[in-house]
Amino acid sequence: MRRSRTFLPLLLLLSACAGLGTEMTARNNHIELAHYSITVPPDEGWHLREQGGPYEFVLLVNEIGPFHFEMKLMRNMVLDASKRLASAAELADDFRDLERTVMIEEGVKKGLYELEDVRTSEEVIGGKTFYAMSYVARSPSGTNRASLRLFLPKERGNESFFVAHYSEFIPANTLLLQSYEPHMVRVLESLQFR
Repeated sequence: MRRSRTFLPLLLLLSACAGLGTEMTARNNHIELAHYSITVPPDEGWHLREQGGPYEFVLLVNEIGPFHFEMKLMRNMVLDASKRLASAAELADDFRDLERTVMIEEGVKKGLYELEDVRTSEEVIGGKTFYAMSYVARSPSGTNRASLRLFLPKERGNESFFVAHYSEFIPANTLLLQSYEPHMVRVLESLQFR
């Protein structure tokens, strides 16, 4: 199977942008795109740094002291027409396998970080089933704890699906007292995917 043509890997959309962006408040925390909408917890330090493009990519960031938190959201197209007949679970497994492979090839094998505690599961959030993967990446500069969640709207015949990636960077020799992953869960509870 030629995985590289099945999906657009998440890694291709990860961009380093300067500045925090627009602060999310109760007046602007609902984001409406062509194929999905979400609501971001208001007045919690989240900033919209990037939104739009053909993949309807949304990047939300939050920085508290030395800690950096990100939510990356997007619509991913199933590029291989034959894969559209696969089940939601099969597509999710393919995507998670591709992400794991990219992390190993681009990070672990190049000595950038060690990948630990990779786990896959299914979660029900807001009445929707998400195919999840969590992991920890450790490097000399610190620890990145992350989770990936995929929502496929149909059991079969998916032409696109929703991808949500949450990460928190903890610098070396520091201790994170509060995770902001519950904020990602609140965003996923609000998800409307069309």
